Amino acid sequence: MDKKLGKVAHIGIAVRSLEKAIPLYTQQFQLKLIKKEMIESQKITVALLQAENIVIELIQPTHEDCSVNRFMERFGEGLHHMAFSVENLDEKIEDVYKSSELKLVDGKSHIGAHQSKISFIHPHSTMGVLIELIQMKE
Repeated sequence: MDKKLGKVAHIGIAVRSLEKAIPLYTQQFQLKLIKKEMIESQKITVALLQAENIVIELIQPTHEDCSVNRFMERFGEGLHHMAFSVENLDEKIEDVYKSSELKLVDGKSHIGAHQSKISFIHPHSTMGVLIELIQMKE
């Protein structure tokens, strides 16, 4: 079994307002806005920003009943997750994570931004860090 993760795909930051957060990152830190995208299934809107060697994903909840909103109620705005690329997400879930002590948030993959396949490893399994596994759409 190959437990190796790929490169860091992005870092997710929970924000209450993309309208306020985007100018902070684009004007003050001179990151380039790549795109904004609503992900209805997760009840969020994301803004992807390009730093020199990594993408920053700003995440704004669009509904009170979503995990990002619950996260912010508990911890406030800030670092939400780290995302690592994987080649075959479903295989990674089956072969590695279901047979280990790592707990997946919901045990299966979903469609995320850019129509990529995603799944999350519960922070209880990773010393408090929510880790997203992402298989980019080809």
